[in-house]
Parts: sequence; C-alpha cells; structure tokens
Amino acid sequence: MEIISQLILFLVLLFVLTPAVYASLTVAPFIPTKTDDIGRIAKLAKFKKGDRFLELGAGSGRVMLALAKQYPEITVSGIEIHPLLYLLIKAKILVQGLSLRADIGLGTLYRRDFSASDVIYCFLMPYPMKKLKQKFENECKKGTRIISRAFPVPGWQPAEVSSEDKEMAIYLYKIS
Repeated sequence: MEIISQLILFLVLLFVLTPAVYASLTVAPFIPTKTDDIGRIAKLAKFKKGDRFLELGAGSGRVMLALAKQYPEITVSGIEIHPLLYLLIKAKILVQGLSLRADIGLGTLYRRDFSASDVIYCFLMPYPMKKLKQKFENECKKGTRIISRAFPVPGWQPAEVSSEDKEMAIYLYKIS
C-alpha cells in the first residue's frame, strides 16, 4: 500500500511540477501581474466595443477576468500551459458568471492562433518575446494592439510606454 501511495504522490508532483518547470524555462515563471497594473493595461488597450482580448500565459486569470468584469463590451480569452492554473481559471469563469464572454485554452502559446485577437497581452521573458515577434507579424491583423509588461518586443518601436515611478514599464505596439 505504501508503494501505491508513493507512486500516487510521485505522479501528482510530476503533473504539477513538469508544466511549471517547462513554462519557467521556455516562456516565464508564474509571476502574477500586479492588480494596479491592470488599469495601466486597459488604458493602453483603449478597448472598443467587440474587441477580443487574448492573454498569453494567463496564470491565475487575474488580468483577463478583471478586464471581462470591467469591460462588458469585450470578450476575453487566455492560453495557459499549466493544467492546474487552467482548471483554476475555468472554475473562476464559471463562478463569476463569465462563460459567455471569457474562455481559457490549455496549451502552449506558440500553437495559439492570434488572427482573431484585437488586443494581446503578455508578461513573458525576453527570449519568448523574440520568438513571438515573427508570430505576431505573421498572424496579427492590421490594428492589433500588442501589450507587453516589462520586456519589449525586440526591434519594434512602441507606440506608447506606460512607466510609473518604481514600476515596470508596459509597452504598447500596434500592428500596421
């Protein structure tokens, strides 16, 4: 019986740790966006009725769900690689009654199609920003707003930068 308990514990740890380690090494560790920064993100996004917001690496869903509640005229979605965080967001969507305007996908952001998004938000490390640059250019339609917290898109000139005292910069790019 003890071997079965240890095997179950091992499998649970493997299920929890593998995606977290993979995400930390390939895109970003789980560091939630500060609640105060959600207002800065929204200000840069300049949401219009019908906008589709996509959060890359949605974590706990803090940003996408706050925006869904604050802006009922938009729809939000996210992509998250960690199964437990994905399930947490799914539960939050249901509990908060947002299932008609919010959705979360499980998987890697590199396989997500960006073409339907009007605003894309990410808080990722420099390496994935470099890798995503080509994906943004290939898949985003003209006028798509890309918002990046802390790390710029290499080689792009931001349309606007929100930088407050002692806070990380948030960059806005517009696909032309």
